[in-house]
Amino acid sequence: MAAVPASGFWTADDVAAYLKVSSAWVWKQVRSNTGFPFVKLGTRNYRFDPVKVRAWVDRQSSEGQP
Repeated sequence: MAAVPASGFWTADDVAAYLKVSSAWVWKQVRSNTGFPFVKLGTRNYRFDPVKVRAWVDRQSSEGQP
């Protein structure tokens, strides 16, 4: 299992490791504007807040509940 930083913002690779998906999937979420949380720091520099990523995952898993 890949380690992700305990503090600070994550990179797309960190998010991918945490979610156990490819970094291409992370970038697809960013491009499709589906509500996946990210911070744009300049023209081509994106970072991800771990707290918001975890909250997004929690919302996704609760949407499937009856």
